[in-house]
Amino acid sequence: MNNGKKSSTAKTVNTEKCVEEFQVTDHFKKMMAKALKAQMIILKKRAKMLKIENWGSNENKNFWKYLV
Repeated sequence: MNNGKKSSTAKTVNTEKCVEEFQVTDHFKKMMAKALKAQMIILKKRAKMLKIENWGSNENKNFWKYLV
């Protein structure tokens, strides 16, 4: 069914699969523990900063201006 036209042919290429041995470690857990500790320090600072008692008059005015 080529109707006089030439058609191209494809060659299949066999590739070798490479399998590497790897070791499962708990480095992720250690990294996440450090990140959580640092995150909690920042969150405690932010909580202290965001207490209404720690706001100045400008922050209080801005809060109520945008709230209403």
